[in-house]
Amino acid sequence: MSEDNQKTKGRLPDGYAQIERDGYSGKKQYFDIGPVWNSKDGYVSGQTVFGKLLIQPRVKREELEKLRKEEKASADEPELKL
Repeated sequence: MSEDNQKTKGRLPDGYAQIERDGYSGKKQYFDIGPVWNSKDGYVSGQTVFGKLLIQPRVKREELEKLRKEEKASADEPELKL
């Protein structure tokens, strides 16, 4: 049994994943693909009929801007050649 299954064993799912498709008559059709669980680190994961589903949380704008500034600063520094 995998580590993910051990953590969720005996626990009810936090939600259900579905796919939305346009039907022939123009109406939306929804297909269940499997249950999903929230993890402590912010991910949503589950075992579906299509395989393992993993949804990662979005990085906050402030954190993303900080990372970009750090990358730009490190790229601007000259490399030391030995």
